[in-house]
Amino acid sequence: MLSGKYRGQIPSESRAAEGRLSGYVEKYLDARGARIVEAAAMAARGLGRSAVDVSLSWLLSRPGYPPP
Repeated sequence: MLSGKYRGQIPSESRAAEGRLSGYVEKYLDARGARIVEAAAMAARGLGRSAVDVSLSWLLSRPGYPPP
């Protein structure tokens, strides 16, 4: 989600467009999820990085990551 690939919808070429994965992704396509994705994209633009870079950096900086 935080890669920016799923901005408000599931792209038809995505693996998540398949029935078994769509339910997992769809629950994050709400207004809150959209705000988070946009924040990651905005931070990425400001830093000259990709949204994936920013998202992974954020995740890895959280306490307890990587898991033991």
